[in-house]
Amino acid sequence: MHPIARALAELLGLDPATTGRPGQIHTDLYGRLHVTESGGTPAAPSASNYSATLYANRGAATNAQVKATAGNVFAASVINLSAAPIYLQLHNVAGGVTASRAVGADGLSFLVPANGTLLLGRDVLSELGFYFATAISVGLSSVPGIFTAVTAADAHTQVWYK
Repeated sequence: MHPIARALAELLGLDPATTGRPGQIHTDLYGRLHVTESGGTPAAPSASNYSATLYANRGAATNAQVKATAGNVFAASVINLSAAPIYLQLHNVAGGVTASRAVGADGLSFLVPANGTLLLGRDVLSELGFYFATAISVGLSSVPGIFTAVTAADAHTQVWYK
């Protein structure tokens, strides 16, 4: 095996003894490198391997737990049906957002204009998504830094996460 190929195999945590044949390097959803040797077959695309999960709230609640464990948010959208601005808040907390909870350094807050729409994508949340180490919870608030619930029927929210 070529010394550079051996070094790459060791860097990727592969057994150099099994990587002597030509192969293909590819990445998964999170940008991690994988090697498929000639004759091998990469995993078939499936919802569980590559696709994000959609959380959708059509005016039923002002806060919710989106995911109970650590994860990444890839995109979000909010339609504000009210005449006042609101804030989409993404919190790094399990169990949903409680009243007067500060967004904190590990959360995000975005303005949604009155009668307007907010679209967040990978251009804002990064190509790999924004990582939440504990859990993912979402809140719709009337103020930017602290969760103060708005009227649930005033907004429709969607969050794509993994």
